Amino acid sequence: MARTSGTGGSGDVRRPTLSAAWATVAAPEGWSIRAAEVLTVELPFRRPVRTAKGTHSSRPLALVHLVGATADGSVPAVHGWGECAALADTTYEAEDVDSCADVLADKLLPALVDSDRYGQVTRLPELSALVPDAPLAFAAMEMAVADLWLRASGRSLAGVLGVAGSWVEAGAVIGITDDLGALETEVGRLRQRGFRRIKVKIEPGWDVVPLERLADRFPDLVLCADANGSYGPAAWNDPTGSSTPTPGDKAGATFGRWLRENGGVLAALEQPFSPNAGTDEQVRALDGLGTAVALDEGVHSPLDVDEALRRGLATGVCVKPARLGGIGATLAGLDRWGTPSRSVWIGGRYESGFSRGVLATLSALEEVNVPGDLQPSTDYLADDLVAGEQPVRRAKSENGGEVIEVPVPLGPGMGPPPETGRVETFLTSRIRVL
Repeated sequence: MARTSGTGGSGDVRRPTLSAAWATVAAPEGWSIRAAEVLTVELPFRRPVRTAKGTHSSRPLALVHLVGATADGSVPAVHGWGECAALADTTYEAEDVDSCADVLADKLLPALVDSDRYGQVTRLPELSALVPDAPLAFAAMEMAVADLWLRASGRSLAGVLGVAGSWVEAGAVIGITDDLGALETEVGRLRQRGFRRIKVKIEPGWDVVPLERLADRFPDLVLCADANGSYGPAAWNDPTGSSTPTPGDKAGATFGRWLRENGGVLAALEQPFSPNAGTDEQVRALDGLGTAVALDEGVHSPLDVDEALRRGLATGVCVKPARLGGIGATLAGLDRWGTPSRSVWIGGRYESGFSRGVLATLSALEEVNVPGDLQPSTDYLADDLVAGEQPVRRAKSENGGEVIEVPVPLGPGMGPPPETGRVETFLTSRIRVL
């Protein structure tokens, strides 16, 4: 998206494609992986996070830790880290933290360290054939390998992608509360801090009333909603639905009719329908909606996104690199999707500060044109894998208002790595592979 400062401004000479830039990430000559392990940790949330699919009180994470060194030991060893985006259960996808840790320890990392073919990150997708149904696990391994080779060569992901030194506007996310007063207070607090784009979790019965209240109370808000697949397209398109619901109204048609009549209220809607809903029904429900719609749980690869855009199941893209199979696959997709006529933003999954820094780097790309889920991790985590508050600043938006921005991480690798002491504090398991 548009960057407000830094060496990666729009006047810079860009590489032909993001994929070409990614292909330059490789092991320096003489370096190899000397140690590999899978760790799981559990980080406490500041407050429970509720979505249409359930409530979460903590954030378990699977981490990949690699150590690289030269054969002669002439330079100090370096550490590479990867963070898995899987959740504690299979509410949203087939992978969870435990299954990802098993796949990484039993299949992906042994294959990685048993071959010298993977000094080039563009060769890593060969390993995904071992686990075709585990994109989140693969993405964590890919992140760790890239982080390792970037650190070994003294390069940063931001530098590779041409966005070093940039700041990007951050969006915030609010879970379901069932309390209009509490919701309004929280949005007011975030808006006062400088967040202009706020995404609200919704579900049938908690949609029209809270969204109308926020739109009336905060007319300058870039208001987005995330349904987490909680609506059915048949009910959504039911012409008998009421357009004046109450918070207790459970008819999916209520929100569909309201959105068609008031599409300008929302800047974007994320994953309205269950991924299992019929394609034709979804297309009919979304026809002429007038609001940017992006899929999340409904896509599992860049090819899925291509197909959803082609068939009219989405008009925008919520980019979650792990779900799409990693950073390499995501950059290849952005080369295709990043057009001015399409809304593209980076989605979050309540990451640690380390992984959230990676999302900030991707958000700085000009192919991304909507503020993403970049609220500092310390806003939702009571403690983190990286120390200190993520820096933020207030800046002027294009219309003269104030927005909150976060920096693209500085230094080599993906960004500030997890601190060993903090990892040990929240450690729940360790599996050494090499």
